Amino acid sequence: MVQIETLLPPREEVVVLGEGEVTEVFDIHLKKTVQSVAGVKYVRIACACACARVCRLTRRRRVRCRITKGTISRKNRVRLMRRPSKDSEELNLVADSKLANLKHFKRDVNELGSGNECGLRLADVDAYKVGDIIQCYTIKKHPRKLLSGEGQQYQQSSSNKA
Repeated sequence: MVQIETLLPPREEVVVLGEGEVTEVFDIHLKKTVQSVAGVKYVRIACACACARVCRLTRRRRVRCRITKGTISRKNRVRLMRRPSKDSEELNLVADSKLANLKHFKRDVNELGSGNECGLRLADVDAYKVGDIIQCYTIKKHPRKLLSGEGQQYQQSSSNKA
């Protein structure tokens, strides 16, 4: 019986560790310069440089977020949620990703608590809107247990009475 329990997939529970609301969306423009020194390519990133070399302009979208509940941590997964309308209480999932950047007053930080404002960027996500909810979460895995024969009979009889 114990060997069969190990074959069962674990029950997964999503635990929300923190939540924040997007207050501003802004773009940061970067230029990448590819230099070749002795056959090795180096990439130099400078903000709005006016160099004579061939540069490729890239845009990265970031958000300013006010943390309303719990903590937001760089090591956990993050999901971007959006309300379909302003009056609605339900949230729709827009993206599920990891944090690429988490900044507090131009300082890179690993974790921030409620009441703080931060700048952040999700990896591979550019679809931000003001009012979006950012949730930091983790998944807890619980092993499953098989019920004994008596427990199964009890559950069946109680469901038949209802």
